Amino acid sequence: MKKLLILLLIVGFNLSAKEVILKIKHHIDGKEVVLNDSIYNINSFDTKIQRLQYYLTNFQLIDGNNNEINDLEKYVIVDINTSEYSLGNISVDNISKIKYYFGIEKEVNNGDPSVWPEGHPLSLQNSFEAQMHWGWSAGYRFIAIEGVTKDIFNRWNNVFQFHLVGNQYYSQLQQDISPTEKDGKIYIEFNVNLLDILYNVDIIKDNFIHGSGGSNDVIASNIKNGRVFKSESTTADVKDLYPELKITPNPANDFINLITGSTNISTFEFKIFNSNGEFISDYFPNKSSNLNISSFATGVYYLQITNDKTIIKTIKFIKN
Repeated sequence: MKKLLILLLIVGFNLSAKEVILKIKHHIDGKEVVLNDSIYNINSFDTKIQRLQYYLTNFQLIDGNNNEINDLEKYVIVDINTSEYSLGNISVDNISKIKYYFGIEKEVNNGDPSVWPEGHPLSLQNSFEAQMHWGWSAGYRFIAIEGVTKDIFNRWNNVFQFHLVGNQYYSQLQQDISPTEKDGKIYIEFNVNLLDILYNVDIIKDNFIHGSGGSNDVIASNIKNGRVFKSESTTADVKDLYPELKITPNPANDFINLITGSTNISTFEFKIFNSNGEFISDYFPNKSSNLNISSFATGVYYLQITNDKTIIKTIKFIKN
């Protein structure tokens, strides 16, 4: 009887529900983003961020045995001023993946917004500045990014606004994760670099789009291809599938070389970007591993390696 009691206590302890917290850090190359205050270099322009809100929805966790956990929060509106979001309670410890969607499914997106109670992520807001519902036929803004840059007279006059609206932007995302536990809560941490959201976006000329097309399509593509939302395990590159791919010397003065080892790079594409995410140069190591970087400005650069349009590795290097 005593052994049975102990066993029941152990089982009961193991099955105790724990709250899952999604923790999101918004930054620009490691510098925390503060609205309407700090100045950031975005795509070569001094920039202030004034608004960032977006929807992540329909969360699903996968454990180490490939079991799906679906009874989680369905809708989260992420605001840059808030870092933690409760996804509900689970009784499983060995979580290995998270699946979720950017945006809102069509049936809900084009439904009646007045059915949602006050305080719900899909409820109508009292102020236009915080409103995420766009219209009865179009649905919700999936993401709202707003900011301002300086004009030619050094005044903060150039406003940009990107409000993504449309069911075509609804997309599924997935990450391998390594959750941490603290005070009986399970934390899943995401790092979001705003430079990845605005990668290849023209914030000066194609800078005011409410709806779809243009820069909004670029932002949606950045999100859909996995560029934006990165888990702590992804950011730390703990599962590097191509550890042999390295740059030498690093730092470098005039030339860099790609070490490939036994990796077959014949189908890979190589591009170099600066620390602002601007494209600098193609690289063709399958023809010559040696690349002349003597004309590059001193600073930090990234060699982005893709295969079939999927980023498989990014190597940071420094030009002296």
